[in-house]
Amino acid sequence: MAKGIKILPALLIPAVIAGGVWFAGSRYVKQEEEKFASYEASMPEVELKEVLTKLNQKDYSGMYEASMKLSPSLDSEASYLKRLEEIFADRDVMAMTCDPVSESGDQREYRLIDGDTLLGNLVIVKQGDTWQPAMVLKGNESYTVEVPSRMELKIMDQPIGSEYLVESGKEAANFFQVTDPSVIPFVDIYQFDNLLGKPALNEAEGYSMIQDVLSKHWLLGKTVTDEDLKKKLINAAELIAEYPAMDTSLASVTAVSDTTSAWYKKYVTLQNYWFTAHNKMEISNEHCDAVQQSDDTIVSHIYFDYFADNGEVNRTWHVGYQLTFRNIGGEWKVCGTELCSLINPEQPH
Repeated sequence: MAKGIKILPALLIPAVIAGGVWFAGSRYVKQEEEKFASYEASMPEVELKEVLTKLNQKDYSGMYEASMKLSPSLDSEASYLKRLEEIFADRDVMAMTCDPVSESGDQREYRLIDGDTLLGNLVIVKQGDTWQPAMVLKGNESYTVEVPSRMELKIMDQPIGSEYLVESGKEAANFFQVTDPSVIPFVDIYQFDNLLGKPALNEAEGYSMIQDVLSKHWLLGKTVTDEDLKKKLINAAELIAEYPAMDTSLASVTAVSDTTSAWYKKYVTLQNYWFTAHNKMEISNEHCDAVQQSDDTIVSHIYFDYFADNGEVNRTWHVGYQLTFRNIGGEWKVCGTELCSLINPEQPH
C-alpha cells in the first residue's frame, strides 16, 4: 500500500507537464486567434462590408449629418434621403465594385460602381468604435427665393452667406393685384443652384416655402399651422369658386375680399361659364398650405374637388387656387388670386 502511494506522484509528473504544455499551447493559440481576429476586424474590407450591408438593407441613418460635415450643403435631409433612395433602388449593393481612392486614418474613400455605372464616392468615417457611411451628392435644381427683407437665412442652424443674395428691397411677386402699396411686403431675393431639392431654409424656426404660380419664385414665410385659420382661408376659396357657378351670392364673396384690389374689380364682371343651372353640388378633398410673408399678409395654395349635377349631366372640377390675403381690421381678406389647377394633385398633369 505504501509502495503504491509512492507510485502515484511519479505517474502524475509527466501528466502535469503534458497538461501544462497543452494549457500553455492552447492559451497561446487562443491569444493568437484573438490577435488575428482583432487584426482582421481592423482591415478595410471588413469595415467596408459592414457599411455595404447597411446600405443594402436601405439603412441610411446618419448619412445626411456625416455628409454635411464632409461638404456643407443647402440641401434638406428629405431631399438628400430621397436622392439616396433613387440611387440604390433595386440595386444589389453587395455585388457592387468599390475602388479605393484613399484608405488611411479614420476616413476612407471608395468609388462605388454598379456594372458600368459610377454611383459616386462612398466615404466611411470612424465615429468611436463604428464606421459611418457618407456620400456627398450634388443636384442640378435651381431655386429663386423671396425672403422677408433683412431676415437672417439659416440651414441646419448655420447662417447662409450674402454670396447667394441677388436683389434687396423688392416688392413680393404675388402682390401685383394690390392697389394699396402700404400692404405689400418687401423681400430680399436669393438664388440657389445645384441642389437636390427645395432648401430647408429656417425650418427649425417654423418657416416653409410656397412657389408663386406666375413668377415661379419660392416665397418664404412662417408656416401657418392654425387649423381654424386654414379653414377660413379654404372657405374664402370655396366662395370664390361658387359665385361663377351660381352656388352663392356676390355678397358672400365680398365679405371675404379686399374690394379695393384689382382682382376683385375684374371678378365682379365674371359670367357663369362653369355649368348650366344645377340642383346638386358638393365640395370635397379640401387642402391648404399657407405661409405668412409678414404679420399682415399670407400667401396660400388651396385646392379641392367641385362636383355639380343637373340631373342629366354631372362633372367634377379639380380646382386649385393661389390666394394672397391681407389683414383688414383683424379679418383676413383675399387681395390676390391666381387660378392654377396644377396645384391640385387630382388634376391631370
